[in-house]
Amino acid sequence: MGSSVEGFFGNDTVRFGAEETEQLIVPGAIFGQAKKIAPLFGQGILGLAFKKIATDGFTPPLIRAIDLKLLDQPIFTAYFKRVGEQEGGHGGMITYGGVDIDHCEQPVTYERLTSASYWQFRLKGVSSKKYSSNTGWEAMSDTGSWFIAAPAAIIEKIAKQYGAQ
Repeated sequence: MGSSVEGFFGNDTVRFGAEETEQLIVPGAIFGQAKKIAPLFGQGILGLAFKKIATDGFTPPLIRAIDLKLLDQPIFTAYFKRVGEQEGGHGGMITYGGVDIDHCEQPVTYERLTSASYWQFRLKGVSSKKYSSNTGWEAMSDTGSWFIAAPAAIIEKIAKQYGAQ
């Protein structure tokens, strides 16, 4: 699911964030160096995964930052904004160690993760203006994927309500 790369690992200081902003600086981080990138690479592999799915058991940079107590809280917030295909546009941001109060509605609620491998949780239901279902299923929040997946039966019902074919 998501983006893929081939390469090798290095050990260095990893900096999350633009130079002109406050950065999260993680010393001694193991990180991947790409030699081959998939044609549809979505620029989504950021080291935000859990150690359980990390290649060769290395500690991902964000988990290392948490282990080193570099964050105020062991959380991050991802905010994405559609800007179309352009260079230099502000397409969102990631807030490390807290909640992005400028872009997240209050109150913030948390769901217990159902897997220590992915950012996976139990979705209680889904609704839109034309469709609502209390049927729950397992869901994943994945910053490296460009799509939203759901059980086929739910997708078909939503598509029918909106006249999609």
